[in-house]
Amino acid sequence: MVSLHIVVSDTASNMVCAFRTENWICCFEHVLALSIKHSIFSQSGIKLLIKKVKNLVKKLRTPTGKRVLKEVTTGNQNSLCTLKLPTETRWNSYYIMLDSLQKNKDGVILAQSDTALDLSAREQMSPYNWELVGKALAILKPAYIATKEAEGDNTSISDVIPLVTKLIYEVNNVEHAGIGTFKATWLNEIKRYFDGKYNIESRIEFSFATLLDPRYKTAAFRTRNNASVAKELLIQEVQQLLNQQDDHQRVDSSSEATENQASSTTAWLVDPADTEDEDDNEQFMARNIRKQLNEYVKEKRLRLNEDPLSFWAVNKDRYNLLSPLVRKYL
Repeated sequence: MVSLHIVVSDTASNMVCAFRTENWICCFEHVLALSIKHSIFSQSGIKLLIKKVKNLVKKLRTPTGKRVLKEVTTGNQNSLCTLKLPTETRWNSYYIMLDSLQKNKDGVILAQSDTALDLSAREQMSPYNWELVGKALAILKPAYIATKEAEGDNTSISDVIPLVTKLIYEVNNVEHAGIGTFKATWLNEIKRYFDGKYNIESRIEFSFATLLDPRYKTAAFRTRNNASVAKELLIQEVQQLLNQQDDHQRVDSSSEATENQASSTTAWLVDPADTEDEDDNEQFMARNIRKQLNEYVKEKRLRLNEDPLSFWAVNKDRYNLLSPLVRKYL
């Protein structure tokens, strides 16, 4: 029988409702797109810019606009093909539109003043508008790159926490002059979704996968406390798994003794020493797991282009307490 481990989908209410009885997690790219959608129009200058660019691109994609562009770019068809309009269902569509315009800046500057397009001065791109396009692209580019990385053939759930950490770091480092409101709002939205509503660093599906990925371990978590909590939860998970295996072995090896004990009139009596021994065993087990986990974490991390599964194939016996969880979470 095949068991369902995780369900990944967008955050639409019907999807969340459909899988409410399953182990559901949000789609990283969908949530990232939501964070942009709910912040990009927070700054009036960006909102007006996108509206102007959208209208201009629409004009330049008409037969007349294409003809004008063809004339001013000396028949270079590449500039005609790359102008894009935003699509509500396409991730990074505003970035793609602005990027396509920026790449065709010279041709657009010449074409927009052509009387055939009938554009007023207010509808044309000004030097300030072009400057703002560059700033908007600078802050949206980290999201575009993160989306492309998330779509990679070798990307897994262990990459989500590192991608969010990297995204926040890069957005924070973007010069905010002229786009300060958008930047601040977007950072708040990223944290509201990934730290608040879906709190990925507290979900064991994400945190265990990141810990068990030898490229990241604890380094990808945004706070030491989050990494420490993830480690403690992992130790508990390993301990629970070992206890389950131990219980199965006891049942298989001592079924006859169990039957005899159940028939005894003194079976209800419990020796305090037995309980103390069990507590000692639990503590001893936890110490061994913690020791092995700390040794694993302290070992030098793999490079980002190396394969984490190959690492575990070689080191599964060396880290025998941790390796059973790799198949489940990584």
